[in-house]
Formats: sequence, C-alpha cells, structure tokens
Amino acid sequence: MKSKSLLAAASLLAISASFAHARPEIEVVGNGKVDAEFIASVFPDKKAFGEADTDKAVKDLFATGAFTDVKVEKRGSKVVVTVSETPVVVNVVFNGNKRLKDEQLLVAGALDSGTAFDPARLPEVSARIAAAYAATGRHAAKVTSSVFTRDGGFYDVSFAIDEGDRSETSEIWFEGNRSFSASKLRSVMVTKPTGLLSKLFSRDVLDEGRMEADRRRIEAYYRSKGFADVIVSEPEIDFDPEGKKGMAGFRITEGPRYTVGSVSVDNTVSAPFFRLDEVKKMEGQTYDPAKAARGADLIGSNLDYVGPMDIQTRTSRLPNGTMNIEYVINRGQKVYVERIEIVGNQVTKDYVVRREFDLSEGDLFDPRLVREAERRLNRLGFFDSVRIATAKGSSEDRVVVRVEVVERKTGEFSIGGAYSTADGPMAVISLSQANFGGTGRAFSASVGQGTETGNYDFSFTEPYIFGNRLSATMQVFRRDYDNREGGFRPYDETVDGAKITLKGPISANTDLGVYYSLSTSKKSDIDADVANTLVSGDDHVVSSLGYDWGYADLDDEKNPTNGLKTSFGQQFAGLGGDSRFVKSEASARLYRELSERHEIVGSLAVRAGHVAALGDDLDFSDHFRTAGELVRGFENGGIGPRDATTGYLLGGQYYAGASAEAIYPIPVLSDGLGIKGSIFADLGTVWGVDGDTASSTGAKAMYDSASIRSSVGTGVVWDSPLGLFKANFALPLSKEDGDRTQVFSISGGTRF
Repeated sequence: MKSKSLLAAASLLAISASFAHARPEIEVVGNGKVDAEFIASVFPDKKAFGEADTDKAVKDLFATGAFTDVKVEKRGSKVVVTVSETPVVVNVVFNGNKRLKDEQLLVAGALDSGTAFDPARLPEVSARIAAAYAATGRHAAKVTSSVFTRDGGFYDVSFAIDEGDRSETSEIWFEGNRSFSASKLRSVMVTKPTGLLSKLFSRDVLDEGRMEADRRRIEAYYRSKGFADVIVSEPEIDFDPEGKKGMAGFRITEGPRYTVGSVSVDNTVSAPFFRLDEVKKMEGQTYDPAKAARGADLIGSNLDYVGPMDIQTRTSRLPNGTMNIEYVINRGQKVYVERIEIVGNQVTKDYVVRREFDLSEGDLFDPRLVREAERRLNRLGFFDSVRIATAKGSSEDRVVVRVEVVERKTGEFSIGGAYSTADGPMAVISLSQANFGGTGRAFSASVGQGTETGNYDFSFTEPYIFGNRLSATMQVFRRDYDNREGGFRPYDETVDGAKITLKGPISANTDLGVYYSLSTSKKSDIDADVANTLVSGDDHVVSSLGYDWGYADLDDEKNPTNGLKTSFGQQFAGLGGDSRFVKSEASARLYRELSERHEIVGSLAVRAGHVAALGDDLDFSDHFRTAGELVRGFENGGIGPRDATTGYLLGGQYYAGASAEAIYPIPVLSDGLGIKGSIFADLGTVWGVDGDTASSTGAKAMYDSASIRSSVGTGVVWDSPLGLFKANFALPLSKEDGDRTQVFSISGGTRF
C-alpha cells in the first residue's frame, strides 16, 4: 500500500511539473470549493495565447456551472484568473405542499441538494414548480422562495407553497367547424369541460402540452375525413384573474374535402409489383392520409426482396375536390438510425417504448417500421398522445427518430357498486394498474359481493417475454352463485379456477392467444327434482387447452366508427378432469358511419358456437346456456331446450345469433357525459341437446329446435371511464312457449 501511495504522489508531481512547463504562470483568485489546478488546466498548453483562446477557456469554465463570474487579465508574464463561485445548495425544503410530493417538486424545479446554483435564479425554479401545479389543474398556486446563507458559499432554500383551489374548465369552444359539431370534436379530445367524471379523472385540466396533443388529434380527425388542408390553430387558453375558471378553444380553417380519384404507381425501377388491386381500392373513397401511407407500406412490403426502396406518395388536388394519388418507386438510399430520442415519459421506462420498435440505433431506417411502432405505442393505452418525427442526423445517411409522448393515468382504486337485472346489486372493491412502475406490467384485483352472486379475481400480465412481443397472463378467480329460479341454476354453486394465457401478434391486425384453464365447480342445496339425475352433487372439474384468434381493422378501438372485428376460438377439454369436449365459437362485427354530421354509427354482428362430446356424455353444464344479450328481450337462459318434467334449462350444443344496431349521441347528455342512445334488432336461437346425455339422465327435452327468436328495441349506452352501463327496452317479436322474456334489462357498474 505504501509503495502505491508513493507512486501516486510521484505521478501528481509529474503532472504538476508538466503544467508548470507547458503553461504560463497562472494565478487563481477567489476559489474556495473548486481546485485551482483544475481551473488552470482549462487554459491552453502554451506560453502565449490570444483573445480567442482566453474566450474559449472562460466559456468552458462557465459551462461547468460552478462559477457565476470569471475574469482573466495578464500581469506581465503572469495570468490572473479571478472567479466567483456559484453557491451550493445544502438543503431544499418545501412547506405547504399536499397535492404534490417533495420528490415531484424537486424534479419539477430541477433543483436538488448538493448542486451548484445561483440564488438569483430561484424565481425560475418557483415558476417551474407553479407550472407543475398548473399541469394538475391548480393554476392559482403560488410559490415563494427564501434563501438562508451559510459560510463558505453554501446556502439552504425553502419554498412556501399555497396550492390554491383546483381550476375548472368552464368551456371548450371551436370556431370555423362547419362540418363537425363541437360535441364531436370534444369527443376526439382528451381534455374535457369540468364535470363529475372529467374532474374525477383529471380530464378537465387545461395543460398546454395536453392541449397541443388535442390539437393534433382534432387535425388528424379532420384529415381522416378528407380535409387534407385543414389548419387547427394553437390552443387559446384563458383564465379569470384568480385562476379558478378557464376557457380554451381552437380556430379551424377546414378547407375543401377530398375524395380519392385515381391511384397509380410509377415503377421507375421496373421491379415486379403485385397486389395493385388492393392499393386501388381507395379510389372513390374519402381521402385519408393514414390509408395512403398504408398503401405505400403495402407496396414496399411487396418489394422487400429487391432491396431498399423509396416509396414516395405524391398527391394532386383537382378543383372538383378530387385527390389523385401516385406512388413513385425509386431505389432507396441507405439511411441509418443514428439515435432514438424519447421525451415526455415521466413514468414509463425508456425500454418499454423502445421495444415497440423493430429497429434500433445503427439499423437501416425504414419508415414503415416507424409507423408500425407508432400504432403499437398508441395501442398500449399508456399515452394520451404519441407523435414520432424524424430529423437529419450528423450526416446525410443518418436520421434521428424522436418519440414524443403524453402520458395518461393508468392506475385505479375504486370502491363502488354494480347492478344487473340478472344478478342484482353488487358491492365492488377493485385495484388495477396497467403500467406498473412504468414497466408495462399489468395487474388487477377485485372483490365483488352481491345478494345473488360474488366475484373474486386477480390477474397479472408480463407483457414482453422471451425477448419478443409475447405476453403472459395469469388469472385466478372464484364465482359464487345462489339458486336461481326458472330452471337456469337450481342450486348454489362455487366455481374456483385459474387460467394461464400466452398471446402475441401474428400480423399488424391479427393476434393469437393460447391458454390452459382449470376450474372446479361445487354445487350445494340442489333442488330435489333435479338432484342426482339432471344435476350431480359431485365436484365437476374442467381441464382444458384452447386458443383464440382475433382480427381487428378498426379506426378507433374504443369507439369505432368504421372497420371489422372478428374472432374464432376453440377449447379442448379432457386433460384430466370430468369433461371431454371440443367447443368452437366465432363472431364478427362490422362498423360503418351512417351519418357523419349526426354521428350515427351502425353495426352488424353475427356469432355462433358448437360444442361436441369427445367420447363421454356431455354434461348439461357444458352445454351453451346463453346470456340475455344474444337476443335482448329475453332473460339469461330464457331461450333454449328445457326438461319437460322439471323445467330445468338443459342448454344446447349449438347457438347462433345476429344483431343490427345504430348508436347515436343524445344532445346535451352526449356532450357532457358521453351517454348515447341506440336502436337495435336481434335474432338468435339455442338448440341441440346431446342425445346420449339426455338418455343417460332421463331428461325429456322440450323446445329443442332451431326456431328463431327475435326482438327490436331501444337503449342507452354509457361507456364511461367508470365502467360500461347498458339499459335496454326490448320487445320480443317471435318466441317459443317455454321462453322467458324480460322487456327491460340493465347492467353496469359505478365506482366512487
């Protein structure tokens, strides 16, 4: 150890000697915390240096942030450097803050203990802290700073905070919106006028960053509807003198609306190109830049085998409101990703954003992959806004990808209730987080107890396993059911189960999930007329493997107006347990906007299912016993084969249904609460009792035919942040004698 110390001392002496030999004599004055040798080392290694050298050295010293003033003067052969050191913060104290924690305020103010900082800049820190409060809706917050000086250039600082009352958004206005109503444009925005729900979920906060994201949302909505030249002004935000009430608005210049005329391809490289007919499907449709970009992606994907291609989308506007599209195929210049910058993610980890890209630093740049990453990031549900832009890098063949996000709240704790005509009232406590710790992991836990049923659920999702976009979800649950009249469930039942699912994308719009499920049903207090014959008192175990395939091409996943969503799944039971069957189900729903001006969206839906025994008889509990939404106007289990003697609902091996529905906004209610009305027509049926099961149990099936039941009705739909509410009035048009009708039904939940 001693020899090492001597060696280090000798090295320092050698360094000092080299400084003395290479530099003029430099005298440092005014330093206390910063070593004089460090200050001298910034100056050039030569005896004589000019004004430019001095300026550079002074700028380098200022850039360290350790000095508030640096003066250099020559005194003969000596250079005198006089410095004024920046004071160092020892302690930072906040008083009066309740809504924001000290840690949040330290980050907002960019001031922490142990850092060099000029007290004269404390008003800037106070302004940043006030801005952090404004981002939570407290625009009246006041921040006052105080400085306590210590010896040796150190000081303490404290901030006295008056958080003030939460501001209200009294109005969000629009000017120049001739084609779309104000309520429609507000529905596109994240920011909402102050109300019960918007206040609860902080959607009424007038934050400049969020409002800018809303401006882009409005602009994107207009462009998707053919207004390619739309201009949406910067948001105009005003508050009253006390900062308690605010108004915000946008001025809109819509411009003409375009329909796609001709779609052509200029293949300058003469590379074989296929599937031109798919690109030309846009002809005659409303011009949408996003669809035009997807057309370029389709062309590019067909030419991957040729090498890098530059697909340019050229548009030409005609006076009659027609937009012609021409795709020009050129040999692409090889451009590489220099870096990916991510901004705005205060909670979400960088790697959660980066893993949605199929390219990284150093990779060949592909705009298709960037657009696909933007789509994936929007689907995560972690962000109110995602914007990806590119800029020139350090050279012509380098590009910088900049990802700008505006985060949303992804956690929820709720205590409240739910009600349905099927299961009665229920008290619910739930806790969920969709982006736990900013890692993208999700969990949820809920307990619900009602007069006729009880639900207990826990689930956890790991979103990115095996190094790819494959998610794993583990779920455990319990369901308690009381005896139900009408033969649907003539016993008390407890179902305990667990399910493990692996799910991942197989294309841009298609995903596939595979799962293993295990459940145990325990029945008690079985009605005497069905006990031991139709319903066994033994535990019933179902162990199964299954898969679910889904395709979705919707313009908006939460509130679609156009697109198709389909699914198909199969469940194979028989890996142990008491059931042996294969169950298949399929569904499809098509959305179309029927009236853009009046915001009426129509949908057509079909679904069907089949279950078949594998060797053993099919238990009645494994038959299909449909819920009331198959044909509204009928009870849960209100249609389907029944036992002639007991009235017990046997269920069927088959079901099929179809529905046509139109959803429209309700004036005033839609604008403030998002409540919409609906009119619908349903038809469906359940049939096909397993013959072997009926024979072995002695059941005598009635109403076992594919006779169609139908109904028409009207309803109210509230897809609120607190849960989905549905209330329907339905009039059955066709039914069987044993069916059980229910004209009014309600389901949904509320939390507070």
